[in-house]
Amino acid sequence: MNSLFRTYSAVLVMMFCVGDNTELAVERLNELSANDAPFFLAIGLHKPHLPFCAPLKYWDLYAEDQIAPAAVTQPR
Repeated sequence: MNSLFRTYSAVLVMMFCVGDNTELAVERLNELSANDAPFFLAIGLHKPHLPFCAPLKYWDLYAEDQIAPAAVTQPR
């Protein structure tokens, strides 16, 4: 995968803030669960990423030359 795509993919993940929001929620969950007081924590993730903009770690699971192009490229 070329470096431009890698950079673009990383930027898209940051733009959607999924990782940041999740990390903050986990940190807060650890803080709140450290004492015996009851608590409620909610986090909303709205469409974590577009289907063609998966985080880079998932693109890296597959060799680019082993992915066949879609059979249908135009809407019917």
